[in-house]
Amino acid sequence: MLNSDTKTATTTSNDPKLPAAERVEGRAILTVDGKNTPALWYVGTYPIEGLEQFKLLQTCGLKPTHRVLEIGCGALVAGIPIIDFLDGGNYVGIEPNGWLIDQTRALPQNESLCQMKKPTFLLNDQFDAAAAVGNDPNKRFDFVLSHSVISHAAKCQFIQFLERTANVLKPGGKLLFSCRLVEPNGHQGTGSGGESTFTTWQYPGNTFFHRATVIVLAKQHFKTVEERPDFTNRLVATHCSAAHDWFLCERAQ
Repeated sequence: MLNSDTKTATTTSNDPKLPAAERVEGRAILTVDGKNTPALWYVGTYPIEGLEQFKLLQTCGLKPTHRVLEIGCGALVAGIPIIDFLDGGNYVGIEPNGWLIDQTRALPQNESLCQMKKPTFLLNDQFDAAAAVGNDPNKRFDFVLSHSVISHAAKCQFIQFLERTANVLKPGGKLLFSCRLVEPNGHQGTGSGGESTFTTWQYPGNTFFHRATVIVLAKQHFKTVEERPDFTNRLVATHCSAAHDWFLCERAQ
């Protein structure tokens, strides 16, 4: 397990010698070449999916002034367009596998954006963003995004995820996360024969929860919990394998 060390992007102004980030629809998108291909293979998510995850946040009201925490930021597939959109210093990513971030930042197009927008990365596997918040309520987050994390988590880890996420959200803050439900969703999310009973992290394997389990556990920490099949439909439209089940939760004011 990695320690909860903080890795902060270079705080100098953007280096004009570095090429600008690649853009699609006016938004920065993850640049990919041989240097970070292993990281992309590891996370199994395509840059266009990351752009759509960013658009999900916009659908829920994301503004440049908001603070965003991404749990399981991986190779920054969603992180790059989110970092590009937000005001500087407003993105924090949690990831236990620091090499995924390093490979992404090894490409000058991605690094130029990080130098300009100054994201913070926390290397831990405990969903723990306390180091980025401290005792300052203004540093709590407006949004938390987490894709393809709970789909590998044991139930005890899911409970920890919900508790720690709620603790760092502002009143009225929103959590968007994906998981895998036992119940089929009509796409490649074919469900399973029953709820997973694993007690440890499963990767590259998956874990499955009943819809009712997800809702009951999430409602212990959030005012509203809503399954969003329309989010699944939008992700599947970018790539047929992006068939996770999505939920939107809102913390009480």
